Amino acid sequence: MTRGRDCWRTPGGSRSQARFAAVAFAIVSAALAIVVVVGRLTLTFIGDMPMPFTEVNASMDTSAILLGTDIHVVGTTDLFDGAVIDYDVWLVGGQDLTHDVGGRTVVRGGQFGYDADVSGWPAGCVRIRTRFNVDTDGQPAEAVDRFGQSGSRLSGPDVYNDSGTRVLDNMLTVQCP
Repeated sequence: MTRGRDCWRTPGGSRSQARFAAVAFAIVSAALAIVVVVGRLTLTFIGDMPMPFTEVNASMDTSAILLGTDIHVVGTTDLFDGAVIDYDVWLVGGQDLTHDVGGRTVVRGGQFGYDADVSGWPAGCVRIRTRFNVDTDGQPAEAVDRFGQSGSRLSGPDVYNDSGTRVLDNMLTVQCP
């Protein structure tokens, strides 16, 4: 530094240029620190929330026919092989729980199927629910790997939120004579 007309000068620039550079550096550093803190807080609070770029679509189609005293249900899906599918079959409007059956089946080659014995059931409408839930006991680890904890990344036209868990759900109605 040399002593001059402005009292103190820096070699190659004025005192105001040095101040400007210092202020600009401080502003850029503060903005970067704010971006890092806000980004970290955002990731902490949203955690496993679904975002469009991380969601994984899944679908399931089912059909059913009455074969004697069994309702035969077949389905196709883009779920992975080994995915566990739960099902429930019940008499609509029935107050008697003896007219309610359920179970599990597994996806193989994009397909699944099951039979529900409805022998002894009175005539009427039978509702069939087929459902994929990441939190189902016995679900392979691949379910969480692919769709996130509690199905947070599970997406599709038949996916809905059921008490904090996203599930893939399909419903049919069959008339039993």
